[in-house]
Amino acid sequence: MNQVLREKGVQYKQGGKIWLLYQKYAEMGLTSTKTYYYDDANGHGHVVPHTHWTQKGRLFIYDLLKEDGILPIMEREF
Repeated sequence: MNQVLREKGVQYKQGGKIWLLYQKYAEMGLTSTKTYYYDDANGHGHVVPHTHWTQKGRLFIYDLLKEDGILPIMEREF
């Protein structure tokens, strides 16, 4: 999904670690970023940001994919 959204010009990967939205979408409330702390196997602490899609963002993705004829399985006609 990340690659599809990248190809559609919605997001990009910064520093090889976190996906961020392009400016056009950044202020639309589509995502939120949360920071998590964890200890690795050697006991070293790390702080890692994660991007989460909001409900508004999930609806945005649904509409974006629907434009290309991609629907959830439960909405497809068989």
